[in-house]
Amino acid sequence: MRSENETIHYRARFEIYPKRDGVDILGGVASIMLEWFARKEKNLAKRDADVFSKSHQLNAKMVRTLFSEGRLELPDGYDGGVGRVGRSSICTKSMIDEQGELKCWAFEYDEPDVRERFRHWHTSVGVSRKTGEKRCVVNIRITYYMMPGFIGKPPSTPPSTTPRFVRSIIEASGWAVCVGDTEVLHEECYLDANNFGQFKQSLLSTSRILPLVLITTDYKGATAVWDASELAQKVLGMANVYVFDWRNEALKKQTVFQLFRKGTPAYRYGCATATLRIYQPGVNLEDGDASVRHRFFKKDWIDEQRYGDKDGFVETLSRSLSRSFVTDEDDVVDVQDVKRKGYEQRLKSLNTRMEHLQQRMERAREEQRDHTPARDAGDEISYLREQLEAVRQDRDEWYKLAVEYSEQDSSASVEAINAAKIEAEAGLREAEDRIAEKDYRIDALQTDCNQLRKECNGLRQSVHVITSIKHLPTTLVEELDLVEKLWPSKVIVLDEARKSAGNFTGDFDEQWQILSSIPTTLWDIYFGESVQGDICERYRQETGFELALTETKLTKVNNALMRERVRRYRGQEIDVRPHIKGRSKNPKYAFRVHYYVDREHRLIVIGHCGGHLTTSGTQRIK
Repeated sequence: MRSENETIHYRARFEIYPKRDGVDILGGVASIMLEWFARKEKNLAKRDADVFSKSHQLNAKMVRTLFSEGRLELPDGYDGGVGRVGRSSICTKSMIDEQGELKCWAFEYDEPDVRERFRHWHTSVGVSRKTGEKRCVVNIRITYYMMPGFIGKPPSTPPSTTPRFVRSIIEASGWAVCVGDTEVLHEECYLDANNFGQFKQSLLSTSRILPLVLITTDYKGATAVWDASELAQKVLGMANVYVFDWRNEALKKQTVFQLFRKGTPAYRYGCATATLRIYQPGVNLEDGDASVRHRFFKKDWIDEQRYGDKDGFVETLSRSLSRSFVTDEDDVVDVQDVKRKGYEQRLKSLNTRMEHLQQRMERAREEQRDHTPARDAGDEISYLREQLEAVRQDRDEWYKLAVEYSEQDSSASVEAINAAKIEAEAGLREAEDRIAEKDYRIDALQTDCNQLRKECNGLRQSVHVITSIKHLPTTLVEELDLVEKLWPSKVIVLDEARKSAGNFTGDFDEQWQILSSIPTTLWDIYFGESVQGDICERYRQETGFELALTETKLTKVNNALMRERVRRYRGQEIDVRPHIKGRSKNPKYAFRVHYYVDREHRLIVIGHCGGHLTTSGTQRIK
């Protein structure tokens, strides 16, 4: 759960390249974050606000392992977002790719402000890499927010700062930190004849995405901002800061006067004495009109922004750069992004499996079209048996895929589909037993062959229903349609049920559990081998949901209410009073399925699927 009032305090995104083989970037960043976290917790413990000592008595080695492997949750169950008032919270999560390598890792830490108890700081760090690449992408986001329940005037805006761990990451010796093709500087760079060429190359690079800040001095050596080092520190990782000494006449003529030549469009990109200029990506010195994108500020104006010992311009620039980020869909910033990456990887794997199954099914269809029945009946039966087994295996895999695609954690939905599979397998075993009993008798051979072909076609039709699904159900109406397609011999859905389903929004998982239990559990209760016992109790014991065969006395005496439970089916009026109840007690979200039992055709007829029909009780509530 994320807060709606989060304010960006610091935001950075950069790439890390190993300087030598064997450098573990992901592990290195995790170690830096663990050290930073430990230092934070040590300070919070002084105020009795830390999570580590209060939540678990874990040794340091165990914490390091859980932290680096992406399995740490303190307190238990915390998975990012809003923490607890006055307490810190932490979680890490990681994802392994198909080759078993760590693909991404994320860290979230929520801590209370030192002075404002209801203001919390939220630190998110994500590290990711593509399979086969040594380069890693690091995303850092620091925000602050007021905890839910706070009422009052918001506290003053905190001054801009750069987290210490950012400098630790940038200054680490085993790797190089870049933004695009620009290496990130860990401090301001004073330009001279030796390094001006690198500045020029970076400035004019068409692939540069990191802003460059150029500060010039006045003739007394004072920079446009009060403290260039402070500026470089506060925009660390968000921009590179360069300082040019305007007093050096020879250097000016050799460098800036040549780069921003007077009388050309490039002159409009220049940075005069005692000025600060911000060069955004995409500098084209031949397009003078575009120079307005790269704003400049004179020292006099910057000095006017000071208040006390604070440089207001530095604060403004730091916050502006933090807000200028646009997160890419491939970026991993927090724990939720790791979860999203895991889902995408799993979906890719499922799609690959589906493609292989579809190819296998197509080859089977081609083989069936080209098949010429054997003259020998025994050979033909053997062939049909092989086909029957192949179709059965395909059917099993399709059902497994359907369950995995649905991503339902509840075992009820899985059991419902497995029940259909078990039922089909029972039919197959019965057919195989009949073939064995007849012992290939000549007088029964044709009948057995026809029976096998019929069952093969039935199985292929079942598989076709699954393969024709373009996407898993996303609405209650689509769930109804899927149930009717999967079990056409057991369930029929009336138009009134679809209409009521279209007007209802509730617990999607609960709806599927109930609907999938109708052709399995409920159908077996009415038409299975054992039809003894109390229907309502048997259904409740097997599914956990309540079933009622009629309405209350007050509802039954109200003709208007009873007319809501009448439907037209096969030219006759039917009573759909029997109904299955969802677990919600709120009338607005109460899910109900009303049905009729067609004993002649052995069908469950669904007449209503959606919200609670009007009763004497709901009338009083209204």
